[in-house]
Parts: sequence; C-alpha cells; structure tokens
Amino acid sequence: MMEGYFDRSAETYDNKQVTDAERDDMICTLARELCGIPSEGDKGSFRVLDVGAGTGALSLRLLGVSAGTASCAPVAVCAVDLSREMLSVLHSKAEAAGLGADRLCTVHADLCATPGAEAVAAVEAASEGALFDAACSSFAMHHMDDVAACARAVYGLLRPGARVAFF
Repeated sequence: MMEGYFDRSAETYDNKQVTDAERDDMICTLARELCGIPSEGDKGSFRVLDVGAGTGALSLRLLGVSAGTASCAPVAVCAVDLSREMLSVLHSKAEAAGLGADRLCTVHADLCATPGAEAVAAVEAASEGALFDAACSSFAMHHMDDVAACARAVYGLLRPGARVAFF
C-alpha cells in the first residue's frame, strides 16, 4: 500500500508539500497495518495504547473519527500523555465526535519516567487491568528523555503477541 503511494509520487516527491492531515492519515494507515488493527467490518474489540497522544491526531484517526463524527471501528484507545492541556483538547475533540469512555480513555502520565511504575499503574487502572493488543506513538519519541524506560513500561502493558509501531 505505502509502496504504491511512494511509487506514484517519486517524480515530484521533493517538490510536494504534505499537509498535516495527509501526514496524519498516512501514519494512521501505517499504524493500522503494522499493528494489525482490524477494519470497520471486523467484529470484536481491539485495544490500542497511544503513547504521547497529545491532542489525539493518531488516537482519533484510529477510532475512525473524520469530519467530527466517529465510525464504528472495533477499536478502543487508551491515550497517554504527560500534558494535561493536550489531553483536555483531546477530550473536547472526542466529545464533539460523540466518543464515549468505552472507545477512548485518557491517562495523564509519563511512561518515560524512571521508574515508570506510577505511570504504568495509572494506565492499568484506566484500562481496568486489561492488556493492549498494540501500542503506537506518533511524533513523540523525540520528546522522550528515556526511550528505553518507555519501551519497558509499554512492554509490560501488552498482551503476548502484541505489536508496536512508533513513528
């Protein structure tokens, strides 16, 4: 899928200005593919941990939010960020899209803190102890002081066989 995109745009790639929305859509497509996130037609629920979720660009797209409304994609997202204000903006967007707590939970925590036990406990409490099917992150790693600590914290929150895609 992505190979075709780059093949089609190779000749003009250096001249192209990608909009934020195009970039976010591309990352969401990659996250869905790399993490094995089911499509809207699939049944069941797939739990995703979004690390460094910010205002929810990736979280909301994974939930199928477009043009202010949410689709019925069988995905539940736990969005984690160290900024209360970023999560406040995400809450406003989720509310406007009609997303309930069954689809999106947010956790104010720093999974990259050393030790990250408090942050992990906060995520476990918000997810009622359920492990995640996948973890993803978009444009957050360069803000992390201790990427290894973050990786250890995330690993402990994943079910066996879960996938990780950090962009």
